[in-house]
Amino acid sequence: AEKKGLNHCRHREVVLDDIHFGYSTLHEGMLGEVEGRGVWKNKIFSLHMVFNNERVLNMECHCPDCSRRYYGWYDRRKDCSFTAGLFCLVEEYLKTYHPGDATDRVGRGVLLSFQTNRTNRIRADVVAGEESLTLRPRLTRKDGRLSLSFKVGSSKLFVVKNLQEFCQNVKESATATYGSGTEINHRLGNFTQEGKKWIRFATQVVQEETEFERRLLESHSWSRRAAGKSGSLELYGWRLDRFYELLKEGGVEFEEKEEDGKRKGVMTCGEKNPDAFLCICPEEEKNIFQGIRVRWEGPKFLEGAQTSYFVEEKTLKLCRVAPQFMESVAPLLEMGSGSFSFVIGRNSMAEFYYSVLPQLREAVEVREEDPGRIERYLPAEARFVFYLHGLRPVWRPANFPDQSVFRKNGGGAGDQAAARDGRGNRHASHAVVPLL
Repeated sequence: AEKKGLNHCRHREVVLDDIHFGYSTLHEGMLGEVEGRGVWKNKIFSLHMVFNNERVLNMECHCPDCSRRYYGWYDRRKDCSFTAGLFCLVEEYLKTYHPGDATDRVGRGVLLSFQTNRTNRIRADVVAGEESLTLRPRLTRKDGRLSLSFKVGSSKLFVVKNLQEFCQNVKESATATYGSGTEINHRLGNFTQEGKKWIRFATQVVQEETEFERRLLESHSWSRRAAGKSGSLELYGWRLDRFYELLKEGGVEFEEKEEDGKRKGVMTCGEKNPDAFLCICPEEEKNIFQGIRVRWEGPKFLEGAQTSYFVEEKTLKLCRVAPQFMESVAPLLEMGSGSFSFVIGRNSMAEFYYSVLPQLREAVEVREEDPGRIERYLPAEARFVFYLHGLRPVWRPANFPDQSVFRKNGGGAGDQAAARDGRGNRHASHAVVPLL
C-alpha cells in the first residue's frame, strides 16, 4: 500500500489541500487536521484525517473501495493506497516544517491569556485619556417596573448593549468598537469619577445576576421557590465583601462539608496573600526533552466585588487578598482554580520565560527542578530598540547576549544546538510583529 501511495503522490492522484493544528476539549494535547483529495478514473473524492502526537484518531477515505465499506467500521480497508499516499504527504510536511510542540490545551490558554492581558495594558497606556470617558445612566419605566441602562463615550455617546461584556472589558482594560468604528478603551482610569461610581454599581449587579442564573440552572427549575429552597445565602460579590467587614468584629462558627473530609471550628478574618508557588520541571517523552511542565499550587479564590478572598486552611482564616496580587496572577487563574498543571512545549518556552514568568515572579515563588537542563533548550532573550527613520518605524536587535542562536551550531551537543537553532529568530518575531 505504501508503494502504491507514493505512486499516487508522484502522479498527483493524492493531493494535500490543507493542514492545520489546534486543540479540542476532548484532548489535552495538540491535534492536527488534514484535508486532502484523491483522483481515481477522473473522479475526485475527499480524504480527511485527525491525529495527535501518538496516533491517528480518525481517518476517512471516500475512494470507491472504502466507500463500499463506509458504514461498517470493522470492515473498512486497512491497506488503502490513497490513505497511504496521504500519510506520506503528511509525513513529508511534518519533517519539513516541524509544526507544533508539546504545549497542551491549558498551556496554550495560559500563553494566550497573558498575551491578551499584556496587549490590553499596552493599548490602554497608549490611548490613555484620564477621566475622559463618560458613563451616563438612563432610567426607563415599562410595565410598572424601572430598569437602568447606560451610554458611554466622550464627545459622542453610544448605548451599552451588553453590560456583562462591558464590565469584563473594564476589568481587562480591553478595547471595544462602538457604532460604525469608534474604538473605546475601557481602562478604569479613563472614566470620570461619576462614571467610576456607576461602573462599581453595574459590576455588582451583573455579578449577582450571573451567580443567580447559575443557581437557577443548578436547581433545575426557573422558580423563586426553587432558587431559595436551600435555606442558606451564598456569599459572593458585595455579599462577601460585607460579610468580611462584619466578621472583623469576631469569629463565626464554621463547618467543613467537602467530600475529602469534615471538620468544625471558628473562622476569623485577616489580610494576607496566599503562599502560592509555581513548580517548573522538564517534560520528557522516551527520554527526549519535549518542554516543561508547570504546576500551580494555590488555594481556591472567592470573588468579591472589590477584590478576592481565600480560606487559609491551617488557621481557618478568611483572608482578603491585595488587588495587586490578583492583577499579577489573574491571566493564569482564568485557566483554573486550586492546583493544576500544564505543559509548555519547546517552541513556546521563550514566550513563557520572557513574557509570562516575570509577571508571575512579582507575586509568587517560582521553584525550578533541574534548571540547568531546561536552560540548555532555552534561547537567549532578545531585546530591541525602536526608532523612526523618516516616517518609517525601524527596529534592530539590542543587548542580545548570544548571537549564536541566530546561526546553526554544528557539532557539540546536538540536541542543544537543535533546540537553540532558529529559536531566537522565532522569539524575535513573536516580540516584534504584534507591536508593528
